[in-house]
Amino acid sequence: MLQSYVISAFQFAEAKKLKDVIISTKNIDASFYGQVQENYTALAKYDSIIADINKYRIFEDLPLVILNKANLFAFNLLQHEKAIQYALEALEYAKANGIIIYEIMVYKSLYTSYYELGDYKNAYEYFNRYTELWGQTYNDDLKLNLLIQKHKHETEMNRIELLNKKKNVRFVAVSSTLIIIVLGVFSFILFKNNKKKKALLDELHKKNNFISQQNDKLTIANATKDKFFSIIAHDLKSPFNSIIGFSNILIERVQEKDYEGIENDAGIILQSSHRAMDLLMNLMEWSRSQTGRIEFNPEHIDMVKLICETVTLFENVARQKSILLNMTLPPTSFVFADKAMISTILRNLIANAIKFTNTGGRITVFTNEKPEGLTVSVSDNGVGIPKASRDNLFRIDKTYSTPGTNKEKGTGLGLILCKEFVDKHGGKIWAESVEAKGSTFHFSIPKTAS
Repeated sequence: MLQSYVISAFQFAEAKKLKDVIISTKNIDASFYGQVQENYTALAKYDSIIADINKYRIFEDLPLVILNKANLFAFNLLQHEKAIQYALEALEYAKANGIIIYEIMVYKSLYTSYYELGDYKNAYEYFNRYTELWGQTYNDDLKLNLLIQKHKHETEMNRIELLNKKKNVRFVAVSSTLIIIVLGVFSFILFKNNKKKKALLDELHKKNNFISQQNDKLTIANATKDKFFSIIAHDLKSPFNSIIGFSNILIERVQEKDYEGIENDAGIILQSSHRAMDLLMNLMEWSRSQTGRIEFNPEHIDMVKLICETVTLFENVARQKSILLNMTLPPTSFVFADKAMISTILRNLIANAIKFTNTGGRITVFTNEKPEGLTVSVSDNGVGIPKASRDNLFRIDKTYSTPGTNKEKGTGLGLILCKEFVDKHGGKIWAESVEAKGSTFHFSIPKTAS
């Protein structure tokens, strides 16, 4: 429907040789292709419009066209560096043409791109420019309204003065008629201008609210990360202290040729090293996820095969605690998912189950398949989770961590990473638990592309 209107408008503008309308119509057409994610078609159309602008020498809409191109790189292609490049170019033309509304729109775009890149200094600078220019525009409107009210008041006083003098009835009648006509025309013009400015102010108010919300989210994110890295610094210290301490003991035993207990010391060093490595791997994965450096590459994978491969990795660890590791699975079960992310989720859930299951316990991995998706569950008969702590399992600002049955330590970071990856799939993750009886962690994944 929209395309038919665009074609009709373009044909009319071509027939009437309305070059500015031709440019505006082409801009709408290019924006439509951007909205339906035909990004490179849209980019080609924007380049064609810029060529027409230079050809016709009609530069009023040039900042808007370049800004639309910048927004396509920012919001569709997620190429924020290019988006900033084009937005700065649009800002230059907007300032040169003196079009304030385009400057405001460019500042908003620059704020968004710098925020997504993690450049909070520049994001804050352009956010301030946006709000400052918006405020100036609002103040200009107030001044205009005051000037109009003053003019109306003065006109009314003049009319009253003319009526009171009553020197000439015809003069008074003609003057009153002229005043009414002038006021009518002036009011009509004022009404149209106020309507446009009100629409602009409403739009700017919405955008300002959006930026304020984003700024609040930025503040919360920074506070959360500060708490997160405080947890990491504390928990990394413990395994490294063990490694250093028992390494010194090991050296002293070898120097004194006291070989009794060497194997135990080496085992503690190895266990502490594994714990530090697991923590660092989870930290690295979480950091990459937060900065957008983990690519989400979903494909059709056999979940049963992936579960079997992951369980095999933990057979020796489970055997050391005499834990029975079971699987209740169908022959195959295909889902549309990122294999690396799902593997990370499975590893964390199975490792946690082993950690919190007593010697001689049992762990079962099973699935529940439905038309809309697949639910994978890891169940144990371990120590369970207190009811008050279950709501905090997947929250970075309320990290939950307790020692395992063999005093294994952790940070709760693995579960936070699991939630990050499940969310990327559009799925859900949750836990069911009874203290002293065990826990079951479930996560659901869509079977097809969402």
